[in-house]
Amino acid sequence: MRQKGFIPIFIILILIGIGILGYFGIFYKSQPRPLPEETTSPEASTSPTFSTNTTPPQSTVSKIFLVKFNLKSESNPPPIHDNPNGKYTLAEYLDVLFKLPTKSTSNVLFDTRSGSPYGTDNAVLKRPYYIILNQPTKLSSSYTDQYLSATTQVVDDAMLPYLIKNDYCEKDSDCSIRAAMCTVGAYNYYQGYHDPPWGCGPGGYKGAYSWFEYGMYDDQLNCNLDSLEFDGVKCDNHICLETGYKKVCAK
Repeated sequence: MRQKGFIPIFIILILIGIGILGYFGIFYKSQPRPLPEETTSPEASTSPTFSTNTTPPQSTVSKIFLVKFNLKSESNPPPIHDNPNGKYTLAEYLDVLFKLPTKSTSNVLFDTRSGSPYGTDNAVLKRPYYIILNQPTKLSSSYTDQYLSATTQVVDDAMLPYLIKNDYCEKDSDCSIRAAMCTVGAYNYYQGYHDPPWGCGPGGYKGAYSWFEYGMYDDQLNCNLDSLEFDGVKCDNHICLETGYKKVCAK
């Protein structure tokens, strides 16, 4: 009889326990849960990302590069001829900076629209330069020494004719009237950097106007001439040419 009475009580206790567990399970499911943290794919993000890649800078083989400098200190420029402690031409310094054989850099040019590299302290290092190497060479995208840091960027080969011939053009807008050191006329916008800088006397004119001499007497105007003024420029057979002119008397 005792065994028969014990079994129903045990079963009742089990049923009560199951009921309590079920109640708490329903209560837990009914509670609000925190939403998962919102994620955004890299493609959808508009925030800038910063690379932590520490591999060496990318190297590229080319014959033409655009070089930009960033001086570390205005009072400690590199030893180029433009500075009192000058030891190298700009081309020679680039060979050293890029760890190239001597005279690897054959031409250094600048875009005249970016301003003159001559005249003021360290002006030569505040302009970007196009450099032409003797042969295609592998350069890294950045270099640094105790004086400055420099970045290099490959230039399309289509630029080469403009850089090796200063009056080369493909359309009229490639040309302008400007001075190319001691000669005035129609040229493209790319000028060789002369190192060390040098001067000249009164400038002359190129091409068909080379007959002009500063101060020459003109019978028609009855005056000594100061200069010529051109109407404009044109690109003719890939050469920049002046169009129309008038004589200007010296004052």
